[in-house]
Formats: sequence, structure tokens, C-alpha cells
Amino acid sequence: MGIERGYLGGAWGADASALNGIAAAYLAVTRNPDDRGLREAWRDRLYEDGDAWAEVVDFGLRDSKGALTEKEQETYVLHVRALRDAFLGPAAAVAGTPLFSGGTLDVAELPNRFVENDPSLEVAIDDPRLWTLRRYHAEGHAPEVYGRIVCAPGMRRLEEISAPTREVFDSIARAGRDLPFREIEMMFEPSSEDLDRLGELPNLPRLERIGFTLQSGDDKRSGGIPIDVVVRLLSRWPGRSRYRGFCFRNAHARDVGSWWDTLETLDLPSITARWGRDDELTVRRTPDGVVLEGFVASPRVIERQIPRVGLKHARLVDLQLRRDRTTGTLAPNAADLVRSAVLASVETEYLVIGDAPR
Repeated sequence: MGIERGYLGGAWGADASALNGIAAAYLAVTRNPDDRGLREAWRDRLYEDGDAWAEVVDFGLRDSKGALTEKEQETYVLHVRALRDAFLGPAAAVAGTPLFSGGTLDVAELPNRFVENDPSLEVAIDDPRLWTLRRYHAEGHAPEVYGRIVCAPGMRRLEEISAPTREVFDSIARAGRDLPFREIEMMFEPSSEDLDRLGELPNLPRLERIGFTLQSGDDKRSGGIPIDVVVRLLSRWPGRSRYRGFCFRNAHARDVGSWWDTLETLDLPSITARWGRDDELTVRRTPDGVVLEGFVASPRVIERQIPRVGLKHARLVDLQLRRDRTTGTLAPNAADLVRSAVLASVETEYLVIGDAPR
């Protein structure tokens, strides 16, 4: 790959002029990932070099504008699947189940199979192909590795992370610079003192939401925190008013309705429930009324969850349909399934169902 040749002695230099044109163009994207012009310049350099990743970047740019046909969506997914490991290089060791946006890494997780003393570790942790990550999660294995990655200086875009262990929590607290995180998901059972400490850290100026990984029903082997423990913890924590909302992952269907009641009981501005990586519902209070919004990848999952939301009335229901990660297509009759589930469960003034870009 062209970008691979941008390595100098196994490391990237800070001076882009010392690198080849493709590597320099890519580093410019990592510093300004929302600049479409820089991505187009990088794509053009890849095309000039005959690098197959140029097609992925081009598909991603067009997809962000909703310009891909159904067939092109399928081709896009196949291209990413075939070329992603070659593009990621050493970073593939720490970027499990990767998702890309505009040709760069957007979402990933630390693989369960990762071995902490892997000799390629040092190269992988500092690899610039991680620098465009927006969401990066782990499940508690290799906490030292995960803590070093999320606190690395190049991770300027990282908005959503996990705190799978107190060790990772401590790594965040010790970081000697401001960190960009907007949401931290607590996977261990925190104390009220832990939450107070989190709210007082001066290096988290953008933190606005706290998440919790929930225990699956009564199955303690599944890990996570029981829902009643989380609600009790939040009810006793005055610092909750600092945040725009709270997120619950691994939602158990029978708990969902009680979460929306919790929104009112604890006077919270919003609560989000997530199922896996692609389905989520948020109930948000606004000056104009309650809004139910979210992203739907598996309409039949949401079809089972929406009736449990417990909202008698929402001024706006705004759901974006996400395409299947494997095929690049929408589920058959996705919009109709979601529309039926909403209209049968929630009295609403406005219902919007759209197609969310990958």
C-alpha cells in the first residue's frame, strides 16, 4: 500500500515534508478529519500511485452525501473487507471489527484475542491509522494496552471510549494533557467517589455523557452492572446534573420502560439505550417536548424494543436506518417495520425515518 511506504524506520515523523506524498496527505487528514478537501487530495494521491484503497476513499466520500446506488453500496462493503487489513498494517492488531468513514478508521475495538506482550505492540499503539478513531471500546482484557492507546497524543478525535477496569480509569486520570472524550462507558461497578473523581478531572473538558455496561438480566457471568445498582447510584449522586445524559449498553428488554421513568425521576436531560454496536434509542427532553431518536440496524430488534419505551406521547420520533455491515444494504421493508412499531406504540406529532450514511 502507498501509505505503508510512508514509514521512516518504523515510525512516522511529525514533519510531513519528510514523508512521501501519500503519507503526508494522510497525516493532513488525521489533523483535520472533517475537511473533505483534504480527503479528496489524499484519494487523488492514492489514485496516482495505483493504490486500491483510493476506491474505498472515493466510495466513502460519495456515501457521506448519500450518492451511492444499492449496487455500489454492496461493492463498497466488499472493497473494505478485501483491503482493510492491508490498509491498517500493524494497527490491525489492535483494531478489531473496524468500521471506516471516508476511507479512514472510524470505529473499532481492542480484540479479545490480543496478547499484551505481542512484540508488534509498540508499533501498533503509535500507528497513525488509529488517529481518526471516533469510537474505541474494550472489554477488560489488556487494560494497560487499551489505556495507552486511548491516551496517546495522536488520538485527537476520539469521542467515545470504555473504562473496562479501574486501571484504565486511572490511566485517564494520569494523562498529562486534555483528552477529547465526550462519553466514557463504565464497565466496572463504580462508587459514587469514582463518579465524583471523574467529574472533577481537569483533563476532560468535553465530557458530557457517562455510559454503563449492564448485566444481562440476572446472569452475573455476563459481566456488567445490574440496572438497579446503576439507578440507585445515579439517584444518590448529585453530580449527575453536570452531564447532558446517560447511556446504557446491553439493554435487557424488560428494563427499557423503567429507564424512561428514570429520566423523569432523576431529572435527566436524556437517556440512551444501546443494543450491540448498531441499534440505539434515545429519549431526550427539549423545551418543545419529548423526542425519541436513534439509529436502527436491525428493525426487528427495534420492533421488539419500541413498545417497551413507555412513552405515551413524543413530539418527534426521528429514526435513522443503518445499512447491514456485511451486505451494505437495508433490511427488506425496514422503514415499514419501524413505522408500524412506532405508530402502534407512541402517539407522535411527527415521525421521520431516514437512511443514515455508513
